[in-house]
This record gives sequence, C-alpha cells and structure tokens, in this order.
Amino acid sequence: VKMRVASQELTEIVFSVLSVTLLTFLNYEVLKGLELEVAFAPVGSGLAYVLYLLRKNSISASKGEGSGFSGLDEDEYKALVSAIKNYKYVSPNLTLCERLWLNDFWGWWATNYPMWLAPNLITLIGFVFMTLATTLLFFFSPTLDGDGPSWWFLLAAICVFIYQTFDGSDGKQARRTGSGSALGELFDHGCDAIITTWIAAMCCQVTGSAITSMSPIIAIAVIQTAFLVSNLTMVHTGKQVYNDVESQESLVVCQVFLLFSFFLGKNWSSLPIPVPSFISNASVEPWIPSWFLEGFDRQSSTIPFGKFAVNFAVFPVGVNIAMGVLRIAQHYRSSSSGSKKAYLPARGPVNLLSQLFSQFLINAFFIGSCLLLHRSQDTTGPGPAVLVFGLTSSDLMFHVLISRVCLLRFPPFFLSRGVYLMASFFFIHLYTVYNPSFRSVLPSLRWAIFAFSVLSALQYTFKMGNVIASVLGIDVFKIKPKKKE
Repeated sequence: VKMRVASQELTEIVFSVLSVTLLTFLNYEVLKGLELEVAFAPVGSGLAYVLYLLRKNSISASKGEGSGFSGLDEDEYKALVSAIKNYKYVSPNLTLCERLWLNDFWGWWATNYPMWLAPNLITLIGFVFMTLATTLLFFFSPTLDGDGPSWWFLLAAICVFIYQTFDGSDGKQARRTGSGSALGELFDHGCDAIITTWIAAMCCQVTGSAITSMSPIIAIAVIQTAFLVSNLTMVHTGKQVYNDVESQESLVVCQVFLLFSFFLGKNWSSLPIPVPSFISNASVEPWIPSWFLEGFDRQSSTIPFGKFAVNFAVFPVGVNIAMGVLRIAQHYRSSSSGSKKAYLPARGPVNLLSQLFSQFLINAFFIGSCLLLHRSQDTTGPGPAVLVFGLTSSDLMFHVLISRVCLLRFPPFFLSRGVYLMASFFFIHLYTVYNPSFRSVLPSLRWAIFAFSVLSALQYTFKMGNVIASVLGIDVFKIKPKKKE
C-alpha cells in the first residue's frame, strides 16, 4: 500500500508539473493575444500562488493521508473501503442485438482468451484501437465532412468491431477467471464514456454531416447526454435498464455505415430520401428548428440520407433520455424510495438535478462554442471542440461512477476541472468575436486546452484507480494467482 501511495504521489507531481507548464503556456498565449506580454510575470506568479494554495488546502483537508486519497477524512475513507469491498455488480437487461447474437458471440469469443489475460487489459486493448481510428479521423478529416482516404473507413470498421467485441467479452472473462471487481466496472464504463463521442463523430463522418453545421453538433451533445442518463438509472435505481435500441445497436449501425463507405464510396450517403411535403408548408416550417432542415430540398421534398440519419436520430435518442429520467423519477415516487438506501451519496432528487444540470452546462458551453465558430466561419475549431467536449463529459461520468461505487458525496451543481476547460474553450472564442486580432493564437489555445483536458482525465483516473486497487489488493492489468490452500 505504501508503494502505491508513493506511486500515486509521484504521479500527482508529474501531472502537476505538466499542468503548470501548460497553464503557463496558456497564460502567455492569452496575454500575447491581448498584447499584454509585459503582464506575463505578475499574472504567472499569481496563478502559481493560487495553484499552491489549492494544493495546500487539498492536502490539509485530508486527515487520513495514509489512505492515499486527498480530501477524505478517516470515517469517509473507512466508508469508501467498505463500499468497494461489498460492491456487487447487477447485470442489466440485454438489448435487441445482444439477444439476437452479440451475447452468444461474446461468450464464445471469451473462451479463446488465455486465463492469465486480465479483463481490464482486454478493455484497454479495445480502447487503444478506437484511439487509433479516432486520431486518424481527425487528422484526415478535421470537420468530419466525409473526406479522407477510403482505407480509413475499413480500418475504422475493424477498430469499432474490435472495441465492441472486447468491451462485451471483458466481463465474461472476469467471470471465467473470478477476477471481477468494482474497478473493472469503473474502467469499462470510463472507457465507454470517452468513446461515446468518438462513435458519434464517426457517424458524422460516414454520413458526410460536417460539424461546420449545427445538426451534427446537437446530435453529438444529445448522444452523450443519453449515455449519462443511461448510467444514472444505475446510480439512482440500483440497476441499469436498457431499451431495445441502445449503444450496441448504434455500434452495429456505425460498422455497417463504415463498410458502405468503403465498398460503395463516400457519396452513398447523398442518396435522396423523401420526407413529408407538409414540412415545407409555410405554416409548419417556422415551428421546425432550422438545423433540422439542413439539406432539405423544398422543391422535391427530399433530404440526403446522411442528413436524414443525423437529423432524425436525435428523436429516438431523446426518447431514451426522457424514458431514463422518468424511470428515475418513478423510482423516487415509489413507496420504497423512502428507505435510507435511496438517499445514499450520489443518489436522491437533489443529486439527480445536480448531475443533469452539470451535463446541461457542458452541452451549453459546447454548443455555444460551435455557434461562435460557425459565426466566424472558422472550420478548424469544431474538431478540437468535439474532442474537449468528449473529455469534459467523460470527466463528469468518472465522478458519477466513482460516487456510485465508492459511495462518495456528489457535490451540488458539480463543477469539475473539465467544466472549467469547456468553459474556457467557449470564452476564448467569445472574446475573439469582439477582438478579431486574437484569432491568431486560437489554434494554440485550443490544443493547449485539449492537452490540459487529457492530463486532467489521466490524473483523476490514475489517482482513483490506485486507491481502489489498493483497497482491493489487486493489480489493474494483471490477474493475481490464487493462493493454494
């Protein structure tokens, strides 16, 4: 345990140094854009002092330093240990594709894994493949307009297949080897939280719905919100409830679309789809959002299939969000909601509102940033905006998952470093509207905020992963051999 604590402290120092370096660079670029480089030294010193005070308060607030978890007193740490050790995973119901073939396929696939292969390592391998596909996606097509080499679509389809298969079979490997734990569930859902935005971005790419327009931006925000609400049903009701069409079905559709783009060419999504003519009616059209009609041809009453897929996908996903929130509300209205268990940390109506408000805040900064980018006709900004949004939403998901599993308090009107970073992304573009000369430093600032977001997510993941692994006495990516009796 002492070695883990020392490792965590070393990790904290490394991330702190990198974060201060990035913050210093960010500070200089902002002042440079404001033509106030002379203020760099005093402002930089002030920021450094604020970081020192925050770090000092964080350490002094921890009464149980031996736990390796800053901010918890001794009683809270004991509760955390008890919650992690007594945590039991409740399997959700199967979705349509899982019932038809995926669940059986994953079961067969897991039988081919060697018994020494840790479930978390399986999850990580799938995540690495998705990281490769997403990195190449934003390299070849920053605006997700369908541009890029044809081989990428085949590679992306393979990567999504590997990710879905490994993500679905890691739990079965955990049961085979008897290595299931709360840490495994957190790691699995944490990776899913990040990849949700990436999958949405790939769907925009294959349908040619460039993020220089608003409909794919709104679709990405809605899809990420649906993922949060789906997990909130587990937090508040004790069991995650899936509808027939959920994330697994989205992954299957994404793979099919990627293969279509590879074999049929990138223009297949331009196939016109007829829509009801009343949409173009003068009395109806004012009630329909303008982004919903992007690509709509009023003369022929048709819309390209790619636009149709993105625009209309918002509605079934929105239905899933509404059903999830209603499910939670009904849970608290039921007679059993009065029990003490219903109001454990991270649960209860107040926490639910805080969690939903947090995602709403992130969505608002994201959509606001993209509106400002569209207003200034900046085609290089939406890509970093999507990436920062994905990490920001994931940061919220990480805290929700940790609060659920470890029974830690979820702060009201949650504001994390991730939210601050998404807000920073918005405000630097808002300032550019009033000071166009600031635009020259925007590319550097965007990628600095993205890098800071990555460091923030890694720091929290390493920190909590080490704590939970220490409590359970396990290795994150290894299966410890069982002691012989």
